[in-house]
Amino acid sequence: RAPCDHCDNCRAGLPEEAPATGPYEIGAPVVHKEFGAGMVTDLEEDRLTVLFDDVGYRMLSLEVVVEQGLLTGG
Repeated sequence: RAPCDHCDNCRAGLPEEAPATGPYEIGAPVVHKEFGAGMVTDLEEDRLTVLFDDVGYRMLSLEVVVEQGLLTGG
């Protein structure tokens, strides 16, 4: 996968280490009802980090995001 050039990891030239988890992948555009548009920047086993255009970075529980459908594709 090519670097997105938007997140800190890509700008720093760091390798992508986290595998795709569920429906989300690093670099995937997403939309949150309250936070607006953003991009997944990190995935861990139980959480993901999204860089939202208007509110910056937010770490979200993957379980809650999936159960409540908090993110949609951007």
